Amino acid sequence: RGDCSMARLHTKEIEGYASRSGMAYLFTAARLCRALVGTTEGDFASASSDLHEALATARKSKTGLEIEARLLAYLAHVLDLAGEKARAAQVASDAIDVALRRTDRVAELQAHIVAADLALADGAISSGRRDVHLEKAKALLDVTGAEIFAPRLRGLKRGEENLAN
Repeated sequence: RGDCSMARLHTKEIEGYASRSGMAYLFTAARLCRALVGTTEGDFASASSDLHEALATARKSKTGLEIEARLLAYLAHVLDLAGEKARAAQVASDAIDVALRRTDRVAELQAHIVAADLALADGAISSGRRDVHLEKAKALLDVTGAEIFAPRLRGLKRGEENLAN
């Protein structure tokens, strides 16, 4: 966790497999991995570009669509980190829609967390929807057991309490 050089090494391996195989599915996975490395390194423009490429490839080739909602949720998060709040809000909404259609509860959880964060931060999403996103995220955390998102959700709840005081 947090080891960018190791993540970059693994990403290069996946990119090599994708290049040698010519498989769109592996290209999508490689771009996702590269985006995660870019995000970890704080290169949000590159991460955003990689996620857009992964989404375009998955949609065009109709392979890797089972992770479409996750790609959108990651993209919403990256756009939020890059300060593109309005775009992040739209992409988070899209991620929720796709996650519901594909029953990807983890992607839905991540997208609700991004949406709640946007509502707390600057109103890119209406504050009235903040509670809906937080409650839905809590319920999804309980259902999925995706504890990796628990600290972020707790941080949002603390932020909400700070706003109330």
